[in-house]
Amino acid sequence: MSPRVVQKEEVRARILDSARKIARSSGWPAVTMRKVAEQIDYTQPVVYEYFGDKDGMMLCLAEEGFRKLYQNVKTAYDRNNSPARRVEAIARAYWEMAVQDPELYQVMFGLKGGGCKQDHEIADADRTLRLAHMAVGELMLTSGKSGNPRMAAITLWSLLHGLVALTMADILHKKTDPAKAFNYSIKHYIAGYTSK
Repeated sequence: MSPRVVQKEEVRARILDSARKIARSSGWPAVTMRKVAEQIDYTQPVVYEYFGDKDGMMLCLAEEGFRKLYQNVKTAYDRNNSPARRVEAIARAYWEMAVQDPELYQVMFGLKGGGCKQDHEIADADRTLRLAHMAVGELMLTSGKSGNPRMAAITLWSLLHGLVALTMADILHKKTDPAKAFNYSIKHYIAGYTSK
């Protein structure tokens, strides 16, 4: 890569990192193109040049989040041979990504003011769901359970997303340990396909 291309990529990365830092300290509604530009010592037009507007910047962050989620879920899928362990590992990869990188997760799903306009499908979101579909389908096949693997994968994703959203809204922390709720939910989700 030419030095100019490298420099452009570095500035782009600094812009996105700055937006995440502002969100981490003050929430997504506080993220503005002006604040991002100030934090990296550039002018606003430079930030607009890279992303067009705030939605463009937020969409890039959402795509980054889904790319990270897909990579984590794919690794979990590849490292486990047992269908039940695969489903559990995929669920754990999803949970850990959300807990370890909440700002990205918020942008991916429009939580806490972190949404963006998505005029196209994000490929890695679809790829993640397809992996979950395959894992749940394998679990259903080996356990002899009938049903629709795609709908079962969507149910799993809904279960995980619900737990994350409740955790981020501080609803679970008041009376329930979120990690215990996650473990309980996944154990019983899998048991629904493995118990006789």
